[in-house]
Amino acid sequence: MADLLKGLAGKSAFIVAWTFAAAIAVGASALFLLPIALNLGLAQFLNGWSEPTKGLVLVALAMAVGFTMGATSTPLYRLLEGYSWPRGLREWASRRQQTRKWCLRTELDHLPQQKLIERALVWERLSRYPPDDDQVTPTSLGNAIRAFETYGLDRFGLDSQSFWNELQALAPKNLQDELDNSRAATDFFVGMVYLTAFYGLAALALAGDKLHGNQGYDIPLIAQGAAVLVLGPALTYRLAISSTTYWASTVQAMVNIGRVPLAQTMGLRMPATLEAERQMWTALSRLVFYPF
Repeated sequence: MADLLKGLAGKSAFIVAWTFAAAIAVGASALFLLPIALNLGLAQFLNGWSEPTKGLVLVALAMAVGFTMGATSTPLYRLLEGYSWPRGLREWASRRQQTRKWCLRTELDHLPQQKLIERALVWERLSRYPPDDDQVTPTSLGNAIRAFETYGLDRFGLDSQSFWNELQALAPKNLQDELDNSRAATDFFVGMVYLTAFYGLAALALAGDKLHGNQGYDIPLIAQGAAVLVLGPALTYRLAISSTTYWASTVQAMVNIGRVPLAQTMGLRMPATLEAERQMWTALSRLVFYPF
């Protein structure tokens, strides 16, 4: 199944991740929710379909949902990152995230040097925040992504987001593949955040239909829907944050090894000092980002 989806998606890990998440959600819905819906008289037209037809429809539905989520990944990410929130809520949440960052920094400063494991764990959490406090976003996922998006800007003055296509084009093939694979894990868990929430709401809606049909409370279905709705998005969201570590390492590698060929491609010569390099990339980033 995975090989089929990968072939249809042009061997793109980006699409496969979203489609695999959709396949899990569609399969779970067909296994646990569809029989209840049929008992309630919903989707009765499915009774006349053969088993192979139902299977093909489920595969097509999973692919359609996966491709749709992949095509709309930007707004899906922006919602979880907090960029599309109302301004007041966004500013309040950003201040809250800044406080969490300061607490982690204080905790790290007060940990003895001998406690290597504890320091490493705190540093791992702190590394998922951008170094510049002004770059802190409203959510933990947004900060984890913003941390590696601003890596080039913080270290070298190179705005990797403004030169993203150029850096990708100059990266070695194996690094491009690593970048696709590293993002796929985060894409999968981000997709599952939305799909588990939808599954939980669908289960609760079916429980409400049973009650409306005077069939009494379906305690197992209500418990299932509530558990998935509460635990599913929370767990997959945390997994999405954790999976950004691999993604961050590939982006950092692309910036580290892509700076020299990028400068050569742009007709520039790499300066002898890091300070001069920062000035060069800052000037070039302004030239690209702002009107002449």
